[in-house]
Amino acid sequence: YAHQFEVEQRLSSQLDENFEIFIDGMRIQQVLINLLTNAIKFSPPGGMVEINVQQQDDRVQVTVADQGPGIPEDRFNSIFDEFSQADELSTNRKIVASSGLGLSISKQLIEGHGGSIGCYNRGQGGALFYFTLPVTSS
Repeated sequence: YAHQFEVEQRLSSQLDENFEIFIDGMRIQQVLINLLTNAIKFSPPGGMVEINVQQQDDRVQVTVADQGPGIPEDRFNSIFDEFSQADELSTNRKIVASSGLGLSISKQLIEGHGGSIGCYNRGQGGALFYFTLPVTSS
């Protein structure tokens, strides 16, 4: 998908090796695919999507940052609602149609794992989506 949209991806991780996390791997994979797909399709050709995983005390945080136009301020309160979609990009770039359910489903899955999910616009442009999941120290 990233190749199709001419977007690069970079993964960085700062994890402590001494923890366990109990998740439904397929469901968390579904969340990651949704966040990555959105970040890729809203990034410009030649752009970079950055994925970061880090431990923060008793949580693991995953962030997905793009270099797109960001999220309109009036959409922050509804971005995780069912059938909510960001406006189409006003470029010549083809955007894949979506149902508007991905972020809503992602929120349900993350909260069902005892975590949280959110987003904000980055100062240098683009949006950053994040989710946290609880860990168990070993």
